This record gives sequence, C-alpha cells and structure tokens, in this order.
Amino acid sequence: MGTGFIPPPPGPPDAPAPSPRSPIPDQARRNYNDDYTISGKAPLPTKFNGNRNALEGWIRQLEEYFIITSVRNERQKMAFIGLCLEGKALDWWKANKSKYETWQEARDGLALYYGDHYKPDRSYQELLALKQTSTVQDYLTEVDRLNSYARIPDRQLINIIISNLCNTLRMPMAHYENLRDTPRQWR
Repeated sequence: MGTGFIPPPPGPPDAPAPSPRSPIPDQARRNYNDDYTISGKAPLPTKFNGNRNALEGWIRQLEEYFIITSVRNERQKMAFIGLCLEGKALDWWKANKSKYETWQEARDGLALYYGDHYKPDRSYQELLALKQTSTVQDYLTEVDRLNSYARIPDRQLINIIISNLCNTLRMPMAHYENLRDTPRQWR
C-alpha cells in the first residue's frame, strides 16, 4: 500500500466533475447550459404613450428586453408593462390589466386596442405601387419590409417584383423564369 497517493475528497453529490480542458469557467458554464442564455442588463424600452405608430417597435423592444435580462416569469413581465407605459396607454393599462394573465395576452390586447388594423392592406397597396428607382438591393429591402405586413405568397410576390423593376432589368430577368418555383434561388 505504500504508493503515497491520497485521493481528493469527494465533492457535493450534484456537482459536475471538473473538466481540466474546459475554457468556460464553472459559473459561466452553468449560465450557458441554462437554455443557452446568460442574463444581462439592458435599459428599459422607451415608454409607450398610445401612439399607434410606435406600438410595434415598443413591443419588439420589450420582448428583446425580456430576452436580454432573462425575464421568464409572467408576473414580472406583466409588471414591466406597467413600468413601460405612460399617458393614455398607462390609463388604459390600469383599467384593463386585470383581464390579462400573460405577456402574450397583454400584447394582443394592446395590439387590438392601439394597433394599426389597416397596415396589411396599406402595405399591400404600397407594394403594388412600389417601383425600383434606386439599387435592386434597396428595392428588395423595401419589398421585404412591406411584405412582412402584406404577406403575399412568394410566386405572386416574384411577379410583382419583376413587373416593378426598371425597364433595363426587367428583360434580363426573363431568363430566370425557371426559378420562380424556388423563390430563394430566384432572389
């Protein structure tokens, strides 16, 4: 028995075995393994005051805030709504918050009350009228932005894009007719 080796004391029963090759410190590894997120800090979104044009951006900012700060608890999300409203929107929230139990329900309620219900129709009309006057990239970026609301199917959208390209590009695009069935390749 005289080897002189003394084994290390056992760690806590739930402790992972140390990995001498792991470049990630233990605490960071635990955070990383928790749904691959690391909790961070972020400023609260700009307060929403009921301006219909600002609602979509406000909702996206608040959702990004929840992701960055790892807010998952619905009660906390609901409390953040109250912190991020002012004016008429805050008055509406005080009168209606008892109707909602989750962020999704509250978001849908805000969108129903303050949302722009005609945006898909207006975007569709704008998309039909949109002409390529600058670069193709700028044109397609605007097409994508408008279609995120209009939701035109790809085959129909390709037809709209081709008919609204400048004359010098429309004819060369005819050679890509066979790619209309695969919109990603067509683009």
